[in-house]
Amino acid sequence: MNKSKEKKKNKSKEITECIIIFSLVFMFLGIKDFVVELASSSEYEIRCVQDEELGNGQEIYYLYEDGEEVEEVDPNKYNLLDENGNSDVKYCVIVDRVKQLISTILLGVMLIVASGIVGSLSMGTPFTIANVNRIKVISLLQLGFAVVPGMVGFVMTVIKFEHASGSFGIEWFYMFLVAFATSLIAHVFEYGVKLQDDVDSIV
Repeated sequence: MNKSKEKKKNKSKEITECIIIFSLVFMFLGIKDFVVELASSSEYEIRCVQDEELGNGQEIYYLYEDGEEVEEVDPNKYNLLDENGNSDVKYCVIVDRVKQLISTILLGVMLIVASGIVGSLSMGTPFTIANVNRIKVISLLQLGFAVVPGMVGFVMTVIKFEHASGSFGIEWFYMFLVAFATSLIAHVFEYGVKLQDDVDSIV
């Protein structure tokens, strides 16, 4: 029996370590890509392309880096003008990359915190104060995931451009919903801890 528990504990520890390593590598690669792009001397531009597949003359805008297509973009986010009436596509790209980097770091931290929950399963029960606190932290990180990237991007845009605006997309609503659901799970775990304590006191 002890060997079985020890084997389960070691397996749980291996999974936890793998999650932590993956999260750290994930964050490191995100930071590396951001630094490389920030230091690069690439030229960016937005090009309008007619959608030939639909055949309705719809215009699609793409971001190009040094003449190579990168991704489809919303032109309203890249055609902003400063007080001199000039646009700055590269700065807009940097704003997007900063938002992506913040999201990457928050997601990596969430995975690391979640790995603690996985590791605790080897103890026989998930209903511990430590797990309650971990889930609460994940809920706060999820809330930050919904708010912080957008707020930072908005502030950076306001600093550079004259007529900047921000809006809450439907994805923000879903992330708020996930944060709320995670908070409820934390309360359920907290109740589970109390029940577990009652059972242990009886035994």
